[in-house]
Amino acid sequence: MNRNKYKLTILMMILVCALCGIFMTNSVYAAEQDRDPMENGSMSPMEVQEDNDSQLLRSGSNDYVSVTGVKNGIDVSKWQKDIDWNAVKNSGIEYAFIRVGYRGMDQGSLVEDSYYKQNIERATAAGIKVGVYIYSQAISTAEAEEEAEFIVSRIRNYNITMPVVIDYEFGNGMTGRLANAHLSKQAGTDVCKAFCARVEQYGYTGMVYANKDMLTNYIDGPQIAGNYLIWLAQYNSHVTYSGNYNFWQHSSKGSVSGIDGNVDLDYWYIKDGIEDFSVEGLYYNSNIGWAYYKNGSIDTSFTGVAYNQSGKWYVKNGILDTSFSGLACAKDGKWYYVKNGQVDESYTGMVDGGNNTWYYAISGCIDLTYTGMASNDQGWWYYSDGVLNWHYTGMANNDQGWWYYTDGNINWNYTGLGRNENGTWYYENGQINWSFSGLKKLDNNWWLISSGQVLTSYNDLYNSSELGWVVIMNGQVNLNYNDLYNSPTCGWWKITDGTVDFGYTDLYDSPTCGWWKITGGAVDFGYTDLYNSPTRGWWKITGGTVDFGYTDLYDSPTCGWWKITGGAVDFGYTDLYNAPTCGWWKIIGGTVDFGYTDLYNSPTCGWWKITGGAVDFGYTGFYDSPTVGNWYVSNGAV
Repeated sequence: MNRNKYKLTILMMILVCALCGIFMTNSVYAAEQDRDPMENGSMSPMEVQEDNDSQLLRSGSNDYVSVTGVKNGIDVSKWQKDIDWNAVKNSGIEYAFIRVGYRGMDQGSLVEDSYYKQNIERATAAGIKVGVYIYSQAISTAEAEEEAEFIVSRIRNYNITMPVVIDYEFGNGMTGRLANAHLSKQAGTDVCKAFCARVEQYGYTGMVYANKDMLTNYIDGPQIAGNYLIWLAQYNSHVTYSGNYNFWQHSSKGSVSGIDGNVDLDYWYIKDGIEDFSVEGLYYNSNIGWAYYKNGSIDTSFTGVAYNQSGKWYVKNGILDTSFSGLACAKDGKWYYVKNGQVDESYTGMVDGGNNTWYYAISGCIDLTYTGMASNDQGWWYYSDGVLNWHYTGMANNDQGWWYYTDGNINWNYTGLGRNENGTWYYENGQINWSFSGLKKLDNNWWLISSGQVLTSYNDLYNSSELGWVVIMNGQVNLNYNDLYNSPTCGWWKITDGTVDFGYTDLYDSPTCGWWKITGGAVDFGYTDLYNSPTRGWWKITGGTVDFGYTDLYDSPTCGWWKITGGAVDFGYTDLYNAPTCGWWKIIGGTVDFGYTDLYNSPTCGWWKITGGAVDFGYTGFYDSPTVGNWYVSNGAV
């Protein structure tokens, strides 16, 4: 049984190996079948040789001021097959660009160049500087980054001292996946920039190879040259491309010892004597002074602020310009105040940006986060996010106090209120008057102020020397208030035009609280009696308010018994009255007629015997009336 298991295991291993072999064979076959863009062995199959090589001019890269030398080089691939690199070195070739691979023209497979390892190793051993390239057919930035990863992963163990290049061009006869993609000019440019950016993340120098037509019509050569190196292919005795470039592939039909057949020939323009592509920043040039370098050469496309150990400096078209004073931007996006070519790091204050725009600088750097005050010889100004805010009206402070601004400038003539998140404040001559406390009339309104701040939470009566006792609502005197007011500290008062009406003693009909007896302006809550109002007559008052619900006889402590109807003394009543609480009484002119003892002929109730003003219901018998004679009375009635 164990033997059968062993046989089965052997058979399965054989089957897996066979399948892997088929898969690997098919994968390699598929890659090999994806056409190599260099079908004729030339890097730029679309470029045509225009003039005889012997007439070549080596004038240099359209950047004549900085070219100090030219070096000869070649670029090779599997198409050159085995190369005698020592012979190449002895022939005067100083560098070589070696193809590491390509992306297929049809399926877009990434394929290694079968000679790249031996070419890199043998060229390096012969003392030739080595750069590398990939023949691209990338149609997106993602594919460009994939190509960058492809090439970097294969060169990490080698000494690559020259640029890492994307060869970006169509296949022969405008064929292949790149040609068929019909990318926009900017899309193609973005592909090239994405490749260079990715290889530079690994510490290499990125470069774009393309012919004149490609750089002019299908990608933006000048845009690329602003950040990366350019390797121009143009097979002519002189360059007619107008943009800057660093390498020129001037022929595809060169002859070099150690190589069988044709090989591409290149010029490398040495700028300012620097051959190190890692050189970047401000360096001194004995011919032209200080200059800004990128990738080993003066970056004539750069204008702005550059840094070195001595400070920050203004560079114009790559050269230090000590005549410049003003604002300038560095590559990191920061803006600086430059004076005579150098950032004035001792300066903190206002900077004129032109077009009536002023910025705020701290130690020479424009601070676009600054919000606050700044001054010049024209006065004090208000800044928002680092820029003078001509539209600002409101408060601002510095170490000398709080100030009021109008249209971005301190308003020294301003006397009034200013508001911020901390409250409302009293300004006098443009500054908060911390010493003021009391009422202040501003813009026809009176405000209650304590140590310069409006007491916006104050709601009560306030005794002022200017207006007397007044009603304050949210810190402002309410001169339109006419009603009773319940002061949290002083009780109820009658208010007229915002002030306590101390001269008022009378009944008052409040719009919100009803009728009350007022004495010297205050509600007289202790008053319970009849009250003779100077304007509204006699009323029964209970706890300071008119007792409109009272209809009965009322025994006033000061005025005697009176008939009350709806709270008012009923002076027009003369008759018998059946009080709900006191029984029947004879009323005359609204008051109980306690002195009346006689028969009384009531207009409503007939004849009754009255004794001391009250109906004498207990009397039965003859009664000799002093006025109407002798009558028989039964239970008080005649």
